[in-house]
Parts: sequence; structure tokens; C-alpha cells
Amino acid sequence: MNLLKELTRLDPNFARAYSRLAALYVLLATSSEESLRFLQDKVAANARQASVLDPTLAEPYAALGVALSWVSGGLVAQRQSFERALALDGDDVTTIFWYGLTLQRTGYRERGTTLIDRALEMDPMLPNALRWRGILYFHAGDTANAELLLKRSRDLGMKWADGELAYIANARGDTSAAIQLSASGLATQLPGMPPGSNVVLAEGIYGDSDARARALALIDDFVSKSDQPLPGMITVILFLLGEPAEALAVQRKRQDLNSNDFLGLLWSPQGKVMRELPEFQPFLRDFGLIALWDQYGPPDLCKKNEQGDYVCE
Repeated sequence: MNLLKELTRLDPNFARAYSRLAALYVLLATSSEESLRFLQDKVAANARQASVLDPTLAEPYAALGVALSWVSGGLVAQRQSFERALALDGDDVTTIFWYGLTLQRTGYRERGTTLIDRALEMDPMLPNALRWRGILYFHAGDTANAELLLKRSRDLGMKWADGELAYIANARGDTSAAIQLSASGLATQLPGMPPGSNVVLAEGIYGDSDARARALALIDDFVSKSDQPLPGMITVILFLLGEPAEALAVQRKRQDLNSNDFLGLLWSPQGKVMRELPEFQPFLRDFGLIALWDQYGPPDLCKKNEQGDYVCE
């Protein structure tokens, strides 16, 4: 990132340097202690400058599209930003992958999967696309393909994939491997939390009741005392600890969370337990999903009833 900043200093008209800076600020949202509002401002400033210098670039609109989801009510504008990016360059792999992920997180799973597949056809070595395709395979019950792609993603540097490989190890009854893999996957995904939190939380997810209690106490203490941005994986971990209502409540209350992994889980078969909670409807409204669906149509698992409410399977 520092090199790109230096490039913009040396050549203030280098549009692609600003564009890539915008994209890198998007990626920081998963591991930085900076607020999503701060990162969104950085994305917007660099994306705007890139587009002023070169209006044909798709990447700035894709980066802005991701960042627009970080604030309440931004989902419609996010969708429009991605549509603008694709209109400029329908073969931009970053746009295609991020848009596919955005569709996934807002309930349009079938089309989102199609776009992620297309991104992998264009770049079979795209680490995060491999990880997400592996996650989708796991959600669909295809453990063999899930493990293949998750390991490929990890081998390309996406250590987070160990967290999903932990699911597979646990399903096979290998608790020790599940804890080790989960701790590895969480190691860089808990910014701001005390050292060793990844191990405590991994043991809580896959260990005994005492380990689960320690993990929940750690999260409760951190959430109650922190006015800083929470790690996005917190809500996923709460779900894995058997607290789906609390996961939904934290995600609803703290909209500064990076929500990709949580929303991917919410729309999975495993997430049905959250879709059946009474807190689900208020979450849809507060998160902006109802406004999005009213404009673009119901997502795959939902339809409107006679009262005008969305009912999701």
C-alpha cells in the first residue's frame, strides 16, 4: 500500500494506482482495527480520484460498491455501483467476484454463485474466490469439492480458509484438528481482541461446555467494553457457539461489522435457524435488505406474503 501511495505522489495522474488503493482499503476491512467508516472514506476518496482520471475503469466502482455496504441503507447504492462497474468492463475479474459475493450476502445465492464461478474461470488461482466457492460447496453438502478448493485457497496464502477446513475436520470427528485449524484461521481475523483469543474461541467452538463458557465470556466482555469496531467473525463465532439469536442481535446492533461471512452463513442451509427467529424480520429492515429486495425483487429463499412481509424459508 505504501508503494501505491508513493506512486500517486510521484504521478498524481496515475489512475490505476488510486484504483488499486481503493481496492486495498476494501481488503483492510477484514483485519484492520480502523473503523469501517474510516475505511469507507478512504475507498471513496481513492475511487473518486481514479474515476476522475480514467472514467473507463471498473475497479473503482467495484471497490466503492463493497464499501457502500458498510453503512446503514447502502445496499441499493451498492448494487447500482456494481452495475456501473460491469457496464464499464464486463470482464473485470475483481468486479465479477465482488459482485458475486455481494449477491450472495444479500440473498441472491444462485446468481452470486454463477458470478463466483465465472471469476474462477477467468482466474482459477484467485484465493478468496476459491475460499468462497469452497464455503458454498460445504454449505451444499459437497465436502470433497469444499476441501479441495479450501486447501487450494490456503496454499495460495488465504490462511482464513483454515476456519472452514475446521468445519470439515469436525464433521469427520477430528476435534483436535478442528480446534487447530480454527485457531489458525482466526489468528488474523480478530483485530483488537486480546492475544490468544483465537485459541480460546476455537476451543469454545469445538471443545467441551467449559471451553464454550470461556469463549462466550471472552466475547461478552470484549463486546460490552469495546467502542471500537468489532471483528466481523464475532457473529459467525457466536452462531458456531450455539447462540444464533445473539449473533443476529450483535450484527443488527453493530452495523460497523464486516458482515460477509455472517451473511454467507445466514443464507446457507445451516442459517435456517436464524431465519426462523423473531429477530430476523427487524434485522432485515434495519440492515436495508427489505429496501433492496423491494427494488430488485425477492431473493432466492424469500417471497412476499399478503401482508407485504418477506417470508424466508
